[in-house]
Amino acid sequence: MGRRKVAAAASQTPPRGSSKAGGGVISEIREKHKLELENLTLTKHPFRTLRSGLHTFVLYLGPHIALFTIKAVQCGRIDLKTAPYDTIQLKQGPSWLDKKCSDFGPPVYQASAHSVRIPVFELLPQVQLEAVLWGIGTALGELPPYFISRAARLSGSEPEAVKELDAAASDVHGPIASTLNRTKRWLLSHSQHLNFITILILASVPNPLFDLAGIMCGQFCIPFWEFFFATLIGKAIIKTHIQTLLIISLCNNQLLYLMEKELIWIFGHIPGFSASLPSVIAKLHSAKDKYLSTPTSATSSSKMEDTQWNFSFTLVWNTVVWLVLVNFFIKIVTSTAQEYLKKQQDIEMELITDSSPQTASCKYSPHETILLAKALADDIKYRLDEIRGAKDPTCLASNLTPENHWRIAQRAEAVEAESGERADMAAAESNVEFIRARSDKREYRRAAACMEVGVGSFSDPEGLEGLAHFLEHMLFYASEKYPGEQDYTKYITEHGGSCNAYTSSETTNFYFDVNVANFEEALDRFAQFFIKPLMSQEAVLREIKAVDSGSWETLETKPKERGLDIRQELLKFYENYSANLMHLVVYGKESLDCIQSFVERLFSDIKNTDQRSFKCPSQPLSEQHMQLVIKAIPISEGDYLKISWPVTPNIHFYKEGWAMNLSAGEGSDSAQYSFFSISMRLTDAGHEHMEDIIGLVFKYILLLKENGIHEWIFDELVAINETEFHYQDKVHPISYVTDTVSTMRLFPPEEWLGGASLPSKYAPNRINMILDELSAERVRILWESKKFKGSTDSVEPWYSTAYSVENVTPSMIQQWIQKAPTEKLCIPKPNIFIPKDLSLKEAHEKVKFPAILRKTPLSRLWYKPDMLFSTPKVHIIIDFHCPLTSHSPEAVISTSLFVDLLADYLNAYAYDAQIAGLFYSIYRTSAGFQVSVGGYNDKMRILLDAIMKHISNFEVKPNRFCALKETAVKDYQNFKFSQPYSQASYYLSLILEDQKWPLAEKLEALSKLEPDSLAKFMPHLLSKTFLECYIHGNIEPNEATSIVQEIEDTIFNTPNSVFKSMSPSQYLIKRVIMLENELKCYHQIEGLNQKNENSSVVQYIQVHLDDALSNIKLQLFALIASQPAFNQLRTVEQLGYIAGLSLRSDCGVWALEVVIQSTVKDPSHLDARIDEFFKMFESKIHELSDKDFKRNVKSLVDSKLEKFKNLWEESHFYWGEIEAGTLKFDRVESEVALLRELKKEEFIEFFDQHIRVGAPQRKTVSVQVFGGEHLAEFKKAIAEADTPKTYRITDIFGFKRSRPLYRSLKGGPGRITMD
Repeated sequence: MGRRKVAAAASQTPPRGSSKAGGGVISEIREKHKLELENLTLTKHPFRTLRSGLHTFVLYLGPHIALFTIKAVQCGRIDLKTAPYDTIQLKQGPSWLDKKCSDFGPPVYQASAHSVRIPVFELLPQVQLEAVLWGIGTALGELPPYFISRAARLSGSEPEAVKELDAAASDVHGPIASTLNRTKRWLLSHSQHLNFITILILASVPNPLFDLAGIMCGQFCIPFWEFFFATLIGKAIIKTHIQTLLIISLCNNQLLYLMEKELIWIFGHIPGFSASLPSVIAKLHSAKDKYLSTPTSATSSSKMEDTQWNFSFTLVWNTVVWLVLVNFFIKIVTSTAQEYLKKQQDIEMELITDSSPQTASCKYSPHETILLAKALADDIKYRLDEIRGAKDPTCLASNLTPENHWRIAQRAEAVEAESGERADMAAAESNVEFIRARSDKREYRRAAACMEVGVGSFSDPEGLEGLAHFLEHMLFYASEKYPGEQDYTKYITEHGGSCNAYTSSETTNFYFDVNVANFEEALDRFAQFFIKPLMSQEAVLREIKAVDSGSWETLETKPKERGLDIRQELLKFYENYSANLMHLVVYGKESLDCIQSFVERLFSDIKNTDQRSFKCPSQPLSEQHMQLVIKAIPISEGDYLKISWPVTPNIHFYKEGWAMNLSAGEGSDSAQYSFFSISMRLTDAGHEHMEDIIGLVFKYILLLKENGIHEWIFDELVAINETEFHYQDKVHPISYVTDTVSTMRLFPPEEWLGGASLPSKYAPNRINMILDELSAERVRILWESKKFKGSTDSVEPWYSTAYSVENVTPSMIQQWIQKAPTEKLCIPKPNIFIPKDLSLKEAHEKVKFPAILRKTPLSRLWYKPDMLFSTPKVHIIIDFHCPLTSHSPEAVISTSLFVDLLADYLNAYAYDAQIAGLFYSIYRTSAGFQVSVGGYNDKMRILLDAIMKHISNFEVKPNRFCALKETAVKDYQNFKFSQPYSQASYYLSLILEDQKWPLAEKLEALSKLEPDSLAKFMPHLLSKTFLECYIHGNIEPNEATSIVQEIEDTIFNTPNSVFKSMSPSQYLIKRVIMLENELKCYHQIEGLNQKNENSSVVQYIQVHLDDALSNIKLQLFALIASQPAFNQLRTVEQLGYIAGLSLRSDCGVWALEVVIQSTVKDPSHLDARIDEFFKMFESKIHELSDKDFKRNVKSLVDSKLEKFKNLWEESHFYWGEIEAGTLKFDRVESEVALLRELKKEEFIEFFDQHIRVGAPQRKTVSVQVFGGEHLAEFKKAIAEADTPKTYRITDIFGFKRSRPLYRSLKGGPGRITMD
């Protein structure tokens, strides 16, 4: 894009010989009228012809009022019209115009000394209808330029009106025209500050400036209804009546009489003029009487002339009207055609861009416009320097209103233009230029915002711990502008978005995302959090009960004992929410000017009370808090060790470079202090050697001090971080805004988008300073183990954790260092995985979906080149299909431990790969195990080859086997400490899935597993194997093929390989049981940890096997019902902190799932309340208006059309279709097409058939886990007899054997087969 200046163009000097003196003003007025006539007759741009207010007033309304008033004065009466709308029409004039006064009857108003005067407000009603209709018409005339200008702004182009004014400055000369143009230009450049009142004032005052109303308001994205209502009221009511009253007063002789009196008084005081004044007045009265006298009978000749005149007037008027209408139609057709052609051109350009090779340093990515906003006390005006690299984020700040100054920045993925010149832009009211990225043509369907407030839990008043977090919850309820409870959440959810918040020690962050079409209204609701929230007494009490454990005591019971009203304390605490402590990030598709406009308008009412956020003055720990070992007893199984030192915070020296090496272990809840920590999970043997572990840690710190942190290590880290920064993956807007806002409080503006990503220099002194802080004198050790039972002497007050504190002196640590082993301690070697080749591979043909590139009896390769992101990365999935992996609990456990051992063996080798941007994972699946690798393609094959060789040469190492088995046993045992809703979800999966073994049986099998039995099992497991491969990204087809061939050779063709091919008949599929129509099954069970007071219910409503039409109906219901379900079950009924309705898919079987976890009610009661919600919601579905139905459909469509943000999202979607066997790569397009054709009646019928309580095809399972608080209710529930159409599941596996299974999605037409 080129340079764009929002500034008035300088007027050119008049050419030599032009005359502008003397009569110049008169000639200028004549020239102005000539230009206006040209505009009216379609010789200029469409904006002027669409706005015909001035022209129609001169040609129609003004003459009509004047003629009617003169006629009324002549005849002395006002009842002249034969109809309410008796005016100039297309083929005839008004009926009263040609009539004699005698035709109306004798005068009602008698003449005064010189004329008849009729009261103004008696004449006004006679012409009021025509005047108001004219005003409405002129207001409507502003709509086309408004929408055209808004569309131009959103597309990033400059409105034609601005260009014309620039040209007009050189074409039209003289004080009037130039002043008008300068004024209009100024209005255009300041219109972002318009609001309802200013628009109303401008529309109400007769002036030649407001003919730019539509352009100005559209250009700066003034909300439509605000613009239209202000214009309508101003033009159709206020301005109309001002002009009408003026003309009536003039033609009614009242204004003339007033002027006459004033002139007589003035001239009477002029010497020499008073003597001749009476004769002048007499002549004027004579002329006026002649003008206003009742006309005599006209001759036939005069009648003919009148008729000709009227005919000519009508003809001219009709001609003008039809020309305007025809031009209006032509412009609409032309504009529509141009928009269509532009879209087609954009599509073609996108195809060209996608298919053309790009260098690593020139990445075309979508334009991202965000606002980084911060309320300040002083004017802001500075330029933010660019950050290096292909993704060159640039920012711009300009001074705005003195009340709230918003820092504005445009974040773009900057690239060099084809001409080699960088596009730049000038900000309104400043000369600051910044780099603007070239944008691609992909549409945005998601917008987001995040507000960080510098008030967190550190600001809690003493004795009111948790108040900051509680306030965060309360702001979601309601506001003065939107008083409906949960109105904000409801609006966000209904328009395809999500919202949340969190409270940290120093800040509270609120954030949301939503479909772009609804962003401005969502942002308005969001802004009310910080302007005028409502926190009613009832809502406060309800939320205290709903918020997590402990709130009732800390925020209700204890404050009451101290005589405190918690609502008043909450309102007092809210006063800390001051604009000077806030940072806002806004991410949208609109232009910078447009977003700036509505951010200023929506957030400008936030009060700035100049508050100070709480800051810890220094390290909170004193010497007495160091040199300690804290022994604590955890709830779950497992031993953990954490070694910590207080250190200088990273942020203090983020540009020096030392933090790059140490930040991995640094963590803090404040910018004022920090801790460097090393955490590990211990085996039982590790617990016995804790002193040796501490000694090894300090030994390595000494090694670093002696050898120093070499500069080549720093250079490696710099290279890694620069590569990561320049090729970072695009993330979802909601993630982007939350990440960005966190940097604003910590970094100067030029670093907001980069933070400490790019260190500037090597600083060994700083590194050594931190190493010195990692001393024995400053250490704190947290050691957790159940082995400490009976040896602790203290109890922590909040969670009743038992612990004890012991001193550990430097001399003790020195002894541990001396006896610690010394082998294998060394400085890291150079990282072989740092990518060097970041070039992009050329895609020889455009591939939309994955395709099978290679197929053998051993493997199948799905391949898709990167066509969207132009990034030097690749994602590879190798799925090992081993049908013997899940035929028994022993097989499942053995496969799991095999996978754990593989990851353990690779840990040391692959650490460098992960540092360099290559990730990998190995995990068990229901049909075998899967290897997934991703990252830069340059060194990917080195990592993949190492993984495959470890798999091919696998052996069981007894020492590692025992350590991992011990950990696995503890993990299984810890399941009983999981939350009740997690336990309920586990039982539900156990009921539904055909091949799933209970945890108790797997734990028993694990306890019996030995190294030799695993070694014997592995050849048996791998003797039947098939590889399903997927390669996607910056890789050519021949390379993808060679990778899979190499894997086959490594796995199957090496000497002594245990891997053998699998026959098609052995292909393992996973299936789900089919529940019975109109039968509600329920499974009731005690929670595994009766010390947990919570109970939970999961109600599962099974609906259908994967089908596009049924999918969209169920998804639409979930979209409509999720927020009301949360509001009713959690907020209104206060059943539990965890409550929600969501979709669930098991092996392609779609269902609804409602989850509640509660201490206040038992699961049976919770399940009944879920049924009552569905009964209540039935009427909502049946009464759903067409408007609401279409709105929800559009919201779901917008959500589905959201583009993939990065390679991994796209890859996981396509792999999901392959793994499931559906191969519906065009799922989004097909479901969107069906959604757009969906009828409300079809949706309601679907609800009535499958979801409503009592529906003929409703299939339900309710899993109820009873916690320690509801043990009595459990005993009562299991003793009750089953009611009709219900079935109690007491034997899960017997129940599963009695039910049929859904067919597998694998196999069948168009699906995966092994043949």
